[in-house]
Amino acid sequence: MIPVLTIAGSDSSGGAGVQADMKTFMVLGVHGCCVVTCVTAQSSETVKTIYPLPLNVIEEQIDIVVKDLKIRVVKTGMLYDAGIVKLVAKKIREHKLKAVVDPVMISTTGKKLTEKGYIDSLKKYLIPASVIVMPNIYEAGVIAGFKVKNIDDMKKACRAIHKMGCRFVLVKGGHLRKNCVDVLYDGKKFLFYSGKKMDKKAHGSGCTHSSLVAGLVAKGYSVENAVGLAKEMISRMIESGYSIGSTDVVNQYAATDEKYSVLKQVKNAALWVEKNLKPCFVPEVGINMAYALPGAKGFDDVCGIDGRIVKIGEKVKRMGDVDFGKSRHVARIVLTAMKFEPGMRCAMNIRYLESIVKKAERKKLKAGFFDRKHEPKDVSTMEWGTKTVIQKLGCVPDIIYDKGGFGKEAMIRIIGKKPDDVTEKCEALLVS
Repeated sequence: MIPVLTIAGSDSSGGAGVQADMKTFMVLGVHGCCVVTCVTAQSSETVKTIYPLPLNVIEEQIDIVVKDLKIRVVKTGMLYDAGIVKLVAKKIREHKLKAVVDPVMISTTGKKLTEKGYIDSLKKYLIPASVIVMPNIYEAGVIAGFKVKNIDDMKKACRAIHKMGCRFVLVKGGHLRKNCVDVLYDGKKFLFYSGKKMDKKAHGSGCTHSSLVAGLVAKGYSVENAVGLAKEMISRMIESGYSIGSTDVVNQYAATDEKYSVLKQVKNAALWVEKNLKPCFVPEVGINMAYALPGAKGFDDVCGIDGRIVKIGEKVKRMGDVDFGKSRHVARIVLTAMKFEPGMRCAMNIRYLESIVKKAERKKLKAGFFDRKHEPKDVSTMEWGTKTVIQKLGCVPDIIYDKGGFGKEAMIRIIGKKPDDVTEKCEALLVS
């Protein structure tokens, strides 16, 4: 599991700070590590007291965790004063970490979370050491030196902050009066991420949002894609927030709803295969199905069968549980197809029969063929074959097949948007 580090303050109410970060990392499927900068005495209503930890204690936490767990990505939250900011920036450079910076200044409850000198230290040391800085419109205004009131101001603030040395700037527009647009700038172009305007505040939203970006970057997402997916997820988390004490708190576990849905659909599809597929259509290597989360970038984002669906006598039986990261061959088909058409998120393999290919033509299902004789050395067959067919046809087809080779079984792969789509195509191909 990929480790990700948060350097932030501790929230005794459990809604923000390192507590929110760790919950966020967990639902992303990464291993969260934490360095505490400050201990706070706070409730859901207010921050009563802030106790910054000694610099040597913060430094020791960073050094020992980064060295042992081989940390590559870090998210920073509440750093409080100039000394902590300078130290954290020094350690980011020293350990060559990719830093996602949330320039925390004020809590959701309105309490100031910085000391004098924080802003200057942020501009001089931390922003130049970061991959992406993620201020809200108030924070962007403080850093840039002018009030940010609209999208034009957000773009202007992006330019000003980018000149301070970071690679990306994301100005979050959740506090705009009419719109809910985030603006991302890489020094050349702007990208805009729109979302539904929320009519409520949620304690921990800023911490959670930046942790989502950090966790997704650690999993291999580009900054642009991480920002887009994080926007979707934080909106769902805020909308699903729950009341505790005197305010609403972000519900990080709302993100697991999507995973649960994917898992359930794969299990139901596997059950359909067990009940409806004749053993003669099961290949010798068995059947697997892969269904990816939206925006999937790696195997951990793809749900499959830990084992296969196999033939046992005259029965078809699933052997193994359904979970994420359990499919490689079929997952490669899905991940490759998604690069061309993001909505084509599901695939399943069945035995190759010429009669099935001919039936696909009669049913007006688009089929694509690749020849293993032309397969380059040291490549993934599934990735190469899928890409070859899609590029040749100019689209993702309903089925991709090959006729095998030395030591390689011939196979048909059915591709669709979701498991129900795949099983419907399978039924159309197999019904006499």
